[in-house]
This record gives sequence, C-alpha cells and structure tokens, in this order.
Amino acid sequence: MLRETGPAGEHEILRLPAGFARDFGPIELPRDMYFVLGDNRDNSADSRVFGFVPRRNVAGRATHVLISFDPERHYAPRWHRTFHRLD
Repeated sequence: MLRETGPAGEHEILRLPAGFARDFGPIELPRDMYFVLGDNRDNSADSRVFGFVPRRNVAGRATHVLISFDPERHYAPRWHRTFHRLD
C-alpha cells in the first residue's frame, strides 16, 4: 500500500497499471466500495483499470465544473458549463 500526505492529511494512493480498459461487463460491488468512472469513457483510467475504490479513500466531493471542452468543436471551451454547479 502506498501513502502520501497533503493538505487533506495522509491517505492511500493508487498506482495505475499500464493500458486502459475499454469494455466492462456486469459486476457485483462489495459493501463500502465504489466503482468510479472517468468522464471520458474511451480514454479514462478508472475502476475498469485499477478496480474498486474503498470508501475510506474517498476524501471529497466535486461541487463545480471548472471548465469543459467540446471534442466536437476542436476542444473549444463550453462556456455555458464553466463554473457550473453540480447538484
């Protein structure tokens, strides 16, 4: 187990294996574990790559979108989503 200390205190860190997973079938999620997904399904290192995340490793919660880029428009910023509050 790897650990680091930062502004939020000491916590475990995950070391990602090489490569990214593409397809993922049905799973049974153990109690107090999370299955996390990146926001870019085809290019995200997430639970499909490194597995479940224990509840004790969840340190915070996203509250706002800082900036969003539109791949359909050459990754131009989506200004209507900038600083958008997540409910």
